[in-house]
Amino acid sequence: MEKKIKNEKFLVLTFMIIAFAFIAMGAFVIIKGYVENNWAMIVYGSIFVVIGFYSTISMINKFKLVKRSEQIAVVISKNNSITVAKISEELEMSEGKINRCIKFILDGDYLPGYVRNGDEIVNINRQQSQNHERLEKIKEIQQKRLDIESEKLRMQKNRKTVKKCPCCGARVAIVGDSAVCNYCGNIVDSDK
Repeated sequence: MEKKIKNEKFLVLTFMIIAFAFIAMGAFVIIKGYVENNWAMIVYGSIFVVIGFYSTISMINKFKLVKRSEQIAVVISKNNSITVAKISEELEMSEGKINRCIKFILDGDYLPGYVRNGDEIVNINRQQSQNHERLEKIKEIQQKRLDIESEKLRMQKNRKTVKKCPCCGARVAIVGDSAVCNYCGNIVDSDK
């Protein structure tokens, strides 16, 4: 974010210098036209001065916007979620100026991962990360519950019961649902 905004400030300052150059060049052409009594040079020089003047004003306003946006971006980046009113209170700036700067910040992608939700600016990357962590925790808890249930079922299935064989009367140890009598070969059910 900082590098992008610094680049933007550098670009604005460069254009501001070019606009000043237009004013200086226009003034020079006007003076030269006046000295040589050349109205075309005076007109062209005047056009250069006007273009330079309005470009300078435009670049000064753009520089102010970038500077304010930099301050606001720092405040926003320190928070997971923040309202325009809170930013206004913290920076002692009007909500109108803040809204223009937020539009500039979000449209220029100076704070990737942040979106505007009404009057609130939210970092969706952090929220997604937190939601992912919560989801992982829930999955972990569910897996533990499944492990406990499967262990209970395994223990019930492996529970040993002793019954009498209905054919020969011998004692048969049953693990699970049924077992074979060791004496007569009869199948004895657990009858749970």
